[in-house]
Amino acid sequence: MSKTVKTKKGALKLRLGTLDQNYTITSEEFVDVDDLADAKRKWMAFTDEQEFGRYTLGGDVFDSNDEVIGIFSPNGRLCEPSDKGDEYYKRLSSGVEIVDFKFT
Repeated sequence: MSKTVKTKKGALKLRLGTLDQNYTITSEEFVDVDDLADAKRKWMAFTDEQEFGRYTLGGDVFDSNDEVIGIFSPNGRLCEPSDKGDEYYKRLSSGVEIVDFKFT
């Protein structure tokens, strides 16, 4: 069940979602974020509401062209996207951490 929310032109989007016990996507939405620091705040608030991050989906940040520019892990670490994806993610994390953004 995908819920696409129209975002502001040029805005970054953060994907937030959940899975059920069978790993079927049960909710998915895209929320506007001002920058990567705002995305991290919203991601961490979302994951704090989940049961140990067990069925949490998302954390990927999209630019205005719907390209993935980064993926947050459940602990808030931001990594560059790889060139591979799967049934849950357009791009998987490369494991290369992005550290040059401000988070306060």
